[in-house]
Amino acid sequence: MTNFTRGLQEELAGTGIVVQLVAPAATATDIWDISGVPLSNLDPDTVMTAGDCVDASMAGLALGESVTLTSVEDIQLFSDYETARLKLLSASQTSRPASRYNLSKQGTA
Repeated sequence: MTNFTRGLQEELAGTGIVVQLVAPAATATDIWDISGVPLSNLDPDTVMTAGDCVDASMAGLALGESVTLTSVEDIQLFSDYETARLKLLSASQTSRPASRYNLSKQGTA
């Protein structure tokens, strides 16, 4: 979802349309019961109210966050993740199989 959202954000830059990724913790909604996992099965300390989730999402939007992690206190964790994600993406852009697969030439399986 992050890559999809980042792509939309880049594509829509300068158009006045804002795309925000909201990545909440477990949120107290009906989806739990619908999914077959009752909300009561979750540790209450890990479940955010829907109101708090919406309020945090809107506050993140007002702060200009392109990605809002509603329950993450240390935003540096996400910055570190983004750095690693982009490094991994860059490393994956090659026409050769990784050397750990011990392929003597490209296309050998």
